[in-house]
Amino acid sequence: MVLFIHGGGLNAAMWDRCAELLGDNHHRVAVDLQSHGQSPLIERPLSYEIWLADVDAALDAVGAEQAVIVGHSWGGRVAIGYALAHAHRCLAVVAVDGGLIDFGGRHATLLPSPEDRDQFIAGMRGDPVEGYAGSPTSLSELLTDSVPAVAWRKVIERSFVVVGDHVEHRPTPERYWEAVELERSGAVPPPSAYADLSCPTLLLFATEYPVDESSWPFAPAATARLHGAYGFDVRYIESDHNIPITAPRAVADHISDFLAGRL
Repeated sequence: MVLFIHGGGLNAAMWDRCAELLGDNHHRVAVDLQSHGQSPLIERPLSYEIWLADVDAALDAVGAEQAVIVGHSWGGRVAIGYALAHAHRCLAVVAVDGGLIDFGGRHATLLPSPEDRDQFIAGMRGDPVEGYAGSPTSLSELLTDSVPAVAWRKVIERSFVVVGDHVEHRPTPERYWEAVELERSGAVPPPSAYADLSCPTLLLFATEYPVDESSWPFAPAATARLHGAYGFDVRYIESDHNIPITAPRAVADHISDFLAGRL
């Protein structure tokens, strides 16, 4: 079985096309983590342990003792964290433009500063298309029939739930900020934890970066060494950060090739 974990602020729908292309050789499940997509409305503080428990519960729900865990971006860190904490249930792990980052050190500037909280939340609340789910920059881009546009529409549609007499976006801006603070807190394993991964590991990285290449933790200069240091399978895809949406076939092909040689 292959279990997919979405990136921060997104939801299970981002994996629809990639899972379809992966084919029927694998049982495929995508999960909405707490406060995202159509997950239950549970008011409890976010924690790294809760994210891992969500993955555990998803495997239990479908009766899977073990699975290949695939995660994008923030979900890639959850996937790797799950492989570290529950190695007995993880057949392999795939991180798609995601991985362990030292947010307490040289990459601290990738997260908005605590002083920017109010501005961050106001920006998300003020723009339900661009600000909420990392979606395209204009609504017109969602009205085309291209593969990315169709995928983004599915993600956005899944992001809204009816709560009483109103519609609420998941995650709310306040919940999204909680996730930012959690990453800043050091609760997520640091890059040194790569050494403790015991299952086959595939790292897929994009070739287009949202910041300067020298500042991006997943640029080749920072990631090529992971093969030599830990024996990981490291590959690159011509795409922006949201690879499962912009290049789903490439992601599916790389995962299929990786698993064919190992499982």
